Amino acid sequence: MILETPRLLLRTWKPTDFDAFVQMNLSPEVMRFFPDTLTPMQSVESVRRLSEELDSQGWGMWAIECKLTHQFVGMVGLQQRSAEDGILDIPFVEIAWRLQQAFWGQGIAPEAASTVLAHAFTHLQFETIYSLTALSNLPSQRVMQKIGMHNTDKDFQHPKLDAVTAIQQNTQPFPAAITVTLGSEWPKRTVLSANMVDACRPSPGFPWPH
Repeated sequence: MILETPRLLLRTWKPTDFDAFVQMNLSPEVMRFFPDTLTPMQSVESVRRLSEELDSQGWGMWAIECKLTHQFVGMVGLQQRSAEDGILDIPFVEIAWRLQQAFWGQGIAPEAASTVLAHAFTHLQFETIYSLTALSNLPSQRVMQKIGMHNTDKDFQHPKLDAVTAIQQNTQPFPAAITVTLGSEWPKRTVLSANMVDACRPSPGFPWPH
């Protein structure tokens, strides 16, 4: 299943995405709200798993491609979470995204995520979609607001990072917040940033991603 926005293709994974995916997950800036960056082997294992899930389920985490340049921009999609993850006491579906830093600030995340929400509610018939982020991750919180999600005020400790570990690593992935949107409440429209450019391009000062 390929999803489409004015600037983007949300598609299945290609072998040519792997190198850019590895580099994205090695970036301390991109991964600053996660417990740690990923090693190349961890990224390769992750993208293989994501690709298999997307192929087998018909939904999951899609690769984001810029239509104009055919570049790998990042990923966006849906993940099935279980009560054993230590976040909610029920299984739930989470929407998530991650972009190469060179493509930040262009409205790509809300554009892609709103299209995934539309697909989740209208085609996959999910009733509720959740999203998770660190309380200090204001950019992701703004994306959530743009796509019509609201805060549940049910903050929680990140299950993979306790307070002592966070202090030792000088990181901030806890506590985290849960936001939620319901199918009946979701605005059925594609979110486009007010400062949206004609095409997705790497920001000045960043090398052209491959």
